[in-house]
Amino acid sequence: MKHKITVIVVVLVAVSAFYLIADRIPPCDLTISNMLETKRRIIRYARIHNKLPENLDSLPKIEGHVNSVVDGWGRPIIYRYDDGQGVVLLTSLGESGDPACKRTKPCIVKSFKPKTIDGEWVDELAGWLDQPK
Repeated sequence: MKHKITVIVVVLVAVSAFYLIADRIPPCDLTISNMLETKRRIIRYARIHNKLPENLDSLPKIEGHVNSVVDGWGRPIIYRYDDGQGVVLLTSLGESGDPACKRTKPCIVKSFKPKTIDGEWVDELAGWLDQPK
């Protein structure tokens, strides 16, 4: 009986230790990953419908991908198209969830131009623009 209890305790300690040291994706990295995937899905939508989506709910799924439109803190990624600049902005309110985006816990903003200078939709793996100031 003592041997069974010892084995159970060792297994529980091992499982607990594994859980504590197992890799977890930090919220900032998860947010950027979800934004990259969302960008790809926006461009796919645009190529299919020849226009940008009104919102992120209508995006096509990419098989074998997470297809998440939330940030690493569980809040929706904010999607906006700046017509004047011709830029799509994806924003996470960051850890604080504060729309003012305070410097101590800043927002994450990624942007991209959905069209080339020739007016064609960009490749879905096109890079990000510099983060807006």
